[in-house]
Amino acid sequence: MKQILRYTIRFFLALLLVVLLCPLLLYTPFIQEFAKNKAQKILAQQTGMNVSVSRVRLNFPLNLSLDTVRVLTVSDDTLLSCDVVSARVALLPLLHKEIKINRFLFQNAFLNYADEQSDMNISVKARDFQICPSVVDLNSSEVQLSQVALSGVSGTIKIGVSQKEDSISNDTTAVKWKISAQKLSLADIALDLSLSAPQTDIAAAWQQADIDSCCVDLYNQQVDVRHLALSGGAYSYEYVPVQGVLPQQETLSDTVSSGKDWTVVVGGISIQDNRFLYRSKDAEPSPTFNPEYVEIEKFDAWIDTLYNRGSSVYARVAQLQAKERSGLEIRSLSAIFGMEEGAIRVPEARIQTAQSQLSLLADVSTAFFSQQKEAPVSARLSGHLVLSDFAPLLDSLFEQHKELLELTVDLSGDVSGSWQRMKVKRLGITLPGCLDWQTQGELSDLLHPQQISGVLYSRCQVHDGKLLTGLLNGQETPRIAIPSGTSLTVRAQALAGDISPHLSLVSDSCLLRVSGSVSLPRKQYDIALKADSFPLARFLPADSLNRVSLTAQVSGSGYDFLNPATRAKALLQIQRFDFRGYDYRDIDLDGWLENASYAVTLNSASSALDLGMSAAGEIRKEGGRIALSGD
Repeated sequence: MKQILRYTIRFFLALLLVVLLCPLLLYTPFIQEFAKNKAQKILAQQTGMNVSVSRVRLNFPLNLSLDTVRVLTVSDDTLLSCDVVSARVALLPLLHKEIKINRFLFQNAFLNYADEQSDMNISVKARDFQICPSVVDLNSSEVQLSQVALSGVSGTIKIGVSQKEDSISNDTTAVKWKISAQKLSLADIALDLSLSAPQTDIAAAWQQADIDSCCVDLYNQQVDVRHLALSGGAYSYEYVPVQGVLPQQETLSDTVSSGKDWTVVVGGISIQDNRFLYRSKDAEPSPTFNPEYVEIEKFDAWIDTLYNRGSSVYARVAQLQAKERSGLEIRSLSAIFGMEEGAIRVPEARIQTAQSQLSLLADVSTAFFSQQKEAPVSARLSGHLVLSDFAPLLDSLFEQHKELLELTVDLSGDVSGSWQRMKVKRLGITLPGCLDWQTQGELSDLLHPQQISGVLYSRCQVHDGKLLTGLLNGQETPRIAIPSGTSLTVRAQALAGDISPHLSLVSDSCLLRVSGSVSLPRKQYDIALKADSFPLARFLPADSLNRVSLTAQVSGSGYDFLNPATRAKALLQIQRFDFRGYDYRDIDLDGWLENASYAVTLNSASSALDLGMSAAGEIRKEGGRIALSGD
């Protein structure tokens, strides 16, 4: 009996020893080499690819390292290679369904993937990647990363014309995992994207990018970032313009059934020493601003808050500075921007250049841009602009008019309403010491001009006309002048397309007035003009004119003079017309058009001009007839 018990105990001890020794065999180099070779053969048989690992080492308790990993395709092209892969895993936490990775890293990795059917090629190189330490909790489905570092990355993605239809899975089943990281650090990153249709090259590179406290919730589909810092970034967008061809716009909604939108919240973003380049393929830099070659040499920004969920976007830009190659510069920009379904809101925006300031508040319905008549819009604008700040944009104008470099412009505007009813509370442009123009009013049915209604009032006062005269004539002898002290007042009333305009032009205490009515639906008009000793010489200094007194009236229906239904009547009476020292008085011009027939009579009994003349005829699309008589 004792002998049986002794053998039984020995058997169980031997069995226990074997159970204990079997895992320990995994730590022997011979067994590791055998397992490595066996795994390489299985992978080669199942995938058709050549997988090789020069060295595998597993040290107690779970410290795994792989040296010189290579994955070759059937055609012996390198799909994946890595010099070193290392992982240190704690043993005891595994008993509690928790994976604690003290360290994971790979060095000098290379990935090259090509898909002939989709004509896509991806090539990525990474010098160093490591995670220290991290915990994977299988019970709560959480991954906690302490620090992640990635450096020396260069990647290229080339996308040609796909030979097969793209299919995107519409499976929106959420995965109950949450991944968080206290610190993510990226250094020396360079990525390139090339598209063949249309031909476009996009590149982005960063010297340093740091992310503090990031969390990705796959179940709730939310990304939270405390702070993102980008420094030494360089971005470029280069394209080949295709005449007459517009790129097709395709969104995910065209190919994927709508699911739950992701939410992205970033507490703060700092951008320092970044550069941007936007250019057409053949465009070259020029001394002035070139919209086909835009190069921002320095871009700095601080964004307090960034929120995005589906089509909803909210951003608070605390500070932004940018300088373009041509010299255009934004010294300071601060703004609050919001966009949600159906609305774009800018409750605050301020821009400052070297000497100019501009502020804007806007609330616009996106339906306003598609001309839905009830879509609301409101905007307020104020600004003080010194044109020298915008010299690269207006270089050709400044070459002819150097005086504009010191010109200042004050802007103001307050508009609200919709296409159905728009109210212009204030709209003004002031050139201090030169010109003051103000407009206000209220209009309805802007989308249907033939039904427009409302009132519009505008007044322009010219304090000093020298600058405006120079702009109209350039370097030539002035033929058209804007006299100082001139004022123009325009008032228009409209009701269902019937417009009553009233215009008054005052110069040298003399008045030129235009009034009447225009019916857009009926195509009828009746316009009267009256001038009393109006000084034309001040406006046309090179035409030997002086003062003019006249009354004129034009009325009719229809605007196509070749149409027999068009009717028109004109009457001109000149009481005074000074020309080259002669006073032409009592000149009458009378004319009418009806049923494609017309008649004109001109009479003058002044000492400077004594004549009587008449003309009559017919207007036809091909040819016509005219008869003249007079003495």
